[in-house]
Formats: sequence, C-alpha cells, structure tokens
Amino acid sequence: MFRITESFSAFIKEYPVTTAIAFICLLQGAVTMLLGGYTAETRLLLGAYDANAVDDGAYWRLLTYAFGHMSLFHLLLNIPFVVLLARPLEKRMGHSLFLLSYVILSIGAGMTIHFFSSYPVPLAGSSGPAFGLIGIYLYLIWQQKQLIARSDRSSILLFSSIAFLSTFLIPTISTAGHLGGLLSGFLFALVLSLRSGTFRKS
Repeated sequence: MFRITESFSAFIKEYPVTTAIAFICLLQGAVTMLLGGYTAETRLLLGAYDANAVDDGAYWRLLTYAFGHMSLFHLLLNIPFVVLLARPLEKRMGHSLFLLSYVILSIGAGMTIHFFSSYPVPLAGSSGPAFGLIGIYLYLIWQQKQLIARSDRSSILLFSSIAFLSTFLIPTISTAGHLGGLLSGFLFALVLSLRSGTFRKS
C-alpha cells in the first residue's frame, strides 16, 4: 500500500494531486531560501499563519500556511510523510475528491490553531493536513478495515502512535494543529462514508 513502485513519470501521471502538493511545498522552500531563509518575515510574506493577520481579514492564511515550513529540516521531514500518506488515499478517493479533502484538512487544522492556540510566531507546515490524512486512515481502520491489509493497518497504527506522542514531546510543535488535523480527517472520512463507493480497495 505504501511502497512506491512507479517510475517518476508514472507517479506524476497517476498521482497528480500528491505530486502538486509536494512540488508547491518544495518550490516555496526554494523561494524561501532565495529570499534569505526561514525568518519570521519571510514565512509571513509567503503565506504563513499569523493570528493578527487572520483577524485582520487574511483568511487565506488558514490554507496557505500548509504549504510552507518553519525550516529546511522541517520541510525535508514532512514532505516524505505527506507523499507516503497521500498517495494511497488519492488512488482510493480519486483526484478531485482527494484535492478537496486536502484543502479541507488544511483549513480544519488552521482553524483549530486560530481558535484554540496562541502560537507566538508566524506558523507554517504541512503536518496539520498530514495528521488529517492519518485521521482518515484511522477512521478506515475503525469502520472499513477490510479496505486495508492487516500489515498496513499495523504500520498505520504504529506510525500514528509515534506521531501522536511526538506532538506532546516536542515543545515547538503546534499541538492544536496536529490534533485539529487529526479530528478534521476523522470527521471528513465519517461524512464521506455516507457516500457509497467513496473509498475503493486498491
């Protein structure tokens, strides 16, 4: 399920949304470096979440923050996990629905950050929607586990446990963003489950 066997060109053709997400994040990382690095000013310029800016009407930051990162290490850490988690869901849900889900998960995590935390600096990162993808997987394991092989269910639960623990053990992580993304993904999958055939067995 999570093993990537496609060639680079085949991957792009089969998973265009996942590819686009990774490309936008990497492109923004490159632009960030060209503008002087991961400073608060640069992150804010490129769409990072900032409570005061959102309160002043920059609601688009509740989405755009999910394509930037706090550091180069943060970017290189998150992108592989996003790609691995996104790819199987794009295949199961279809391109358009998966794109919609990623946008909703990003906004869901962003709104949780805005209403339930007071992060002190411009915040950016794709871990909020990534936790949303985990939330979708957890719902599937709970209600539609026949769609996921036993070995893959074990891997998902192990990874989810490690990610959940890291949320509380690493002080710089946005707990609200992670938990908001996780809950958004779970609830989104719950709503989608009302539609017959939304998730296809790969």
